[in-house]
Amino acid sequence: MSKFRIKEKTAIVGITLLFLGFQLPSISEVLWFNMVVDVRKAIVNGDSGHLVLTAAIWSIVSMLQGVFLLLGTTIFLGNLVEKISMKLGKVLFQGFSYIIINLLIQEYFFFEIELLTNILAGITTLFLINYVVTEKGYYGRNFVLSLQVFFAFQWLNIMPMLTFYNFGVTDLAGSIKIVSEYLGSTSVLNFIGLAFFISLLFSTLITTFLFLTNDRNIAIAKENYEKQLTLDAMHAKIVQTRVYEEIHTITHDLKTPLVTIRGLNSLLALSREPEKIMEYTERVDNAAEKMSEMISGFLYEKKRRIVSTEEIIDYVRAQIPLEDESQKISFDFDDHLPLLYINKVRVSRAIINVIENAMLVQTIKPIKKIHIRVYDNNGYLIIEIEDNGIGISKSQMEKIWEVGYSTKATTGLGLAFVKKVIEDNNGTVSMSSKEKEGTLVKITLPNETMVDQEE
Repeated sequence: MSKFRIKEKTAIVGITLLFLGFQLPSISEVLWFNMVVDVRKAIVNGDSGHLVLTAAIWSIVSMLQGVFLLLGTTIFLGNLVEKISMKLGKVLFQGFSYIIINLLIQEYFFFEIELLTNILAGITTLFLINYVVTEKGYYGRNFVLSLQVFFAFQWLNIMPMLTFYNFGVTDLAGSIKIVSEYLGSTSVLNFIGLAFFISLLFSTLITTFLFLTNDRNIAIAKENYEKQLTLDAMHAKIVQTRVYEEIHTITHDLKTPLVTIRGLNSLLALSREPEKIMEYTERVDNAAEKMSEMISGFLYEKKRRIVSTEEIIDYVRAQIPLEDESQKISFDFDDHLPLLYINKVRVSRAIINVIENAMLVQTIKPIKKIHIRVYDNNGYLIIEIEDNGIGISKSQMEKIWEVGYSTKATTGLGLAFVKKVIEDNNGTVSMSSKEKEGTLVKITLPNETMVDQEE
């Protein structure tokens, strides 16, 4: 229904413009009379200025009639033109219809029109509208282009040197040129007509270029907007996936205390000794507390407490599988390591994630070696995780910290998670790599005296 109404309104606009084109000579009858008077004044006064002014007014009136007729024709016949698939067919159909209307006006309404000028201007305008400025529905820009083109071609009609080529065949245009010969100002009209024709055509080209640039910018902006929407959707999906992965990892980490609780519960059911029952109960309580700590650490990212480096090391070592004989994991710890003010669970998980990535990388060596060194450097805890894998290329190094980027199909949370967790805990993480030699990840964390412990 709405589409029908739009087409109906378009047809009404086309009919209105055609009506204005047909009635413009009658509407501007007083103006035509004044132009004739100005031509006579130019003869009496010998003033070619009146002649040029009359030529300009006549060009404007003729331009408006041509524009109304052309746009009225193209808009009114727009529904029929849409069914023509080829652009050349559209131009030919519109051009033929426009010529027919001009011939009908000249033949049956007895209005004088510059047929050749209107045809040339109409074809030029149709070419620009259909081949250059191809956006549909922009009637405003079509009107602007039509005004410039028709105004440019109307100036050819007042050039005496083009009379031989059937330009300026109407009575008023012929009178202007005859008077210019009488006043000896034919060269003036030739120069003015040519100057306006060239400048207006140049202005049309500039306008067309501006329209094309605007369309291109709009298309680029639309494309960028659609790409941004896609990226936002992908980012949201990545974040959602990361949440699921965090849930997966905490579920995995919770298995150890759960197994402990389950085993101790079985022992409690079998035990009859009070001392053993007390021991098992205490161990169950410790396991439950450990589970509560893990859950709190993941649920509350900003939760911090003072922990020893040894706690972090023990937690990490407990979560690393060491059954694979094809790889060797070695640890090197200093004796005196600082206390840290961190989220123990999340920082430990970040370190584990780096180690698991090192365990998954390919290597050309017979045995994969992963060396973990932990030491104190002027109050900062340094954790270095080095492998002898195939390394990472420079192009990959530039993207390695991006959310969702991975060089392999891993189930870990990714280095983006590692970077975020370490930085959230006032630390830094960096990576260096050499292809075919291996990769070194360095994590730096300040001791508990270097950070603001206010939550």
